[in-house]
Amino acid sequence: MARSKRWASRRFVATNATRRADALVDAASEFGGIDVMVCNAGIMLGADGADVAEADYRRLMAVNLDGVLFGAQAAARQLKDRATPGSIVLMAGMGVGAGCTSPTRPARAGSS
Repeated sequence: MARSKRWASRRFVATNATRRADALVDAASEFGGIDVMVCNAGIMLGADGADVAEADYRRLMAVNLDGVLFGAQAAARQLKDRATPGSIVLMAGMGVGAGCTSPTRPARAGSS
């Protein structure tokens, strides 16, 4: 039997574990599983590196690192029990790879 070509995307706050897990469970229920998870979250701070507040730094890491890791883990749990393979795609910023010359980007560069 040919598989239908249905797709859906779900947007959620990367730092909210409950909403992240619920979005994956909802998509898996609606479509019979998850085929692909794309973790594409990232923010930058506008402050000079020497002036980044700890709360802003924690928010950046929560989105850029925690959101991506835990999103991928939630997708892996969905994919692990399937008979057919799937994919998890992790996106990262390349703009900081050429050298972090701006004093406003050290935290972002470290999280990419």
